[in-house]
Amino acid sequence: MPAETGWTDGDLEDKYISARYRVYMSKAQYDRVMVFVRQLQHSKKVWSAELYNCNAFVGDIAQFMGLRVPKSSLIYPRVFINICARSTRTRAWPTTSSKTMSRR
Repeated sequence: MPAETGWTDGDLEDKYISARYRVYMSKAQYDRVMVFVRQLQHSKKVWSAELYNCNAFVGDIAQFMGLRVPKSSLIYPRVFINICARSTRTRAWPTTSSKTMSRR
């Protein structure tokens, strides 16, 4: 199935959000991450529940940022995000001025 990585209906509505994890970063860090995101969007044209799902996409971005991610992407998104938050809560990316904020 074709991959969709842009905003979709419901993305900003609390009733559809099962977990949140936020990493504060500088403008330079954000710009670097967005270049990586655009490269992923260009290279990952197909979505597959088993081979490359939403968790895998988010995991690739998180790993690029130096965060830890679950070994498998075949878990519920809420569980995936909460594991990311728990396993990287004490790490700041990639400078000491960055702050991490725990999940909701």
